[in-house]
Amino acid sequence: MLAHAEASAEADSAWVWLDGNGLPSRLELDEGGESRTVYRFSGWRFSAAKGAKAFTIAPPQGYEVVEVP
Repeated sequence: MLAHAEASAEADSAWVWLDGNGLPSRLELDEGGESRTVYRFSGWRFSAAKGAKAFTIAPPQGYEVVEVP
């Protein structure tokens, strides 16, 4: 995958390689000229799913929730 940056960004382009599980394994940033920064990712680990409760936000007491159409 190749992503192009805006003209004001320091890096010109970025390449991302995915591993067999679809997770990023390498990221290369083209810094312009012959300069390139390489990041390698490995050992991906994820904690157990926390469920919907971890993503439910309740308003503080005394606040009114207004639905936006």
